[in-house]
Amino acid sequence: MKRKFLIVLNIVLLIILILELVVILLKLRQNLQQQTDTPQKDEKLQSPTPSLTPSTSILPPEVAPYLPWRVVDSNDRESIQNSNKDTLLYTRFGNPIQNINIAGKEWISTIEFNSDAERDKSQDFRDYYEKLLDKNGWGYDIKIDQTKTIKGVAADGPVGGIHGQLKTVGSSIQIVVFDYSIRSFVESKEFISPISCPCKYEYKVFISDPIPLAEVLKNYK
Repeated sequence: MKRKFLIVLNIVLLIILILELVVILLKLRQNLQQQTDTPQKDEKLQSPTPSLTPSTSILPPEVAPYLPWRVVDSNDRESIQNSNKDTLLYTRFGNPIQNINIAGKEWISTIEFNSDAERDKSQDFRDYYEKLLDKNGWGYDIKIDQTKTIKGVAADGPVGGIHGQLKTVGSSIQIVVFDYSIRSFVESKEFISPISCPCKYEYKVFISDPIPLAEVLKNYK
C-alpha cells in the first residue's frame, strides 16, 4: 500500500513539474512574440547628437568622406591658423581681436571636379555643419554685455569665403571656421563668371581648443 502511494505521489509531482514547464514555455513564447511584433528603430536614428565642446567632436572626414581630407598644423602656410590667426575674432564694430593664442585642429581638402554636379555635392558638408552647430548652441556672435559682442570671421568674395561660429564653454569660447576657395581661379589670377567646371576647389575646417574669455576681453579694443 505504501509503495502504491509513493508511485502515485511521484506521478503527481511529475505532472506538476510538466505543467510548470509548459507555463514557462508559454510565457517565453509570448515574450518572443511581443518582441517580434514591436517595430525596431533604425540604429542610425538612435545615434546621439555629438557633443561639440571638445575640438575632436566634429571631424570633416566623417561627414564628407568623398573629399580627400588631410590634417594640417599651425605651421602649414596654407592653414587658417597661420594665415588668419589675428583675424578670426572681431569686436561688435568689426575690429579684429589680435594677439590671442588660438590653437586647435584643422583639415584641408583640395580636389578637382569634372562637373558642376560633383562640385555642388561637395558643398553639402558646410550646410550640415551649420545646422548641427546651430542646434547645439553655436552662433555667429556672442554678446558679453551691453558694450561688448564677440563675432566670428565672416567674409565672401568672387573666388571664396570664410565663416566662423562661436560658442561659450564655461569661462572660455570656441570657434569653428569654414573656408573655401576656387583654387583654379586663385592660381591663374583670372576670374571667369559664371563659374563652371572642370575646376579645382580647396576646403578648410578649423576647430579651436577652448580660448580663455579673459584673454579675449583683454585684447578687446
